Amino acid sequence: MVFRSQRHEPGYVEWHETEKRWGLPVAVSVASAVNFLAGVWLVLAPFVLGFGTTGGAVQGYWNEIVLGVVVALLAVVRVFAPKEAPWFSVINGVLGLWLIVSPFVLGYEGPDAPSAIAVDISAGAVIAVMASVSATTTYRLRARPGQE
Repeated sequence: MVFRSQRHEPGYVEWHETEKRWGLPVAVSVASAVNFLAGVWLVLAPFVLGFGTTGGAVQGYWNEIVLGVVVALLAVVRVFAPKEAPWFSVINGVLGLWLIVSPFVLGYEGPDAPSAIAVDISAGAVIAVMASVSATTTYRLRARPGQE
């Protein structure tokens, strides 16, 4: 949210001016929309692929559901308010990196583990990349025109 008093601060750049130059906030919204879909997939994957709630892959089951909900919620905010809270994308980026390493840290085991590992690594990579695009684009936009 931009208040009228902020428009006169040094370094303030109108969003509509930068949209013409960088195609924003469309790029931010698209990257966040992809993260939303990845979050939804994380929630659905244990059910679609049949991960058990018991056994060695139970960590993957809960890891995917909880992180899927968090990633999706943070991404929704960025889709509908791309100028606001770019740090939500930073958080999603960190969660994406966690998804990549979590199968090895949590030690997924059992017959369901390969599916859980594949979902975590692939979704984590997509989330990390898209969150990086969303955050860096927004922070770049917020930078002073002379620092680009």
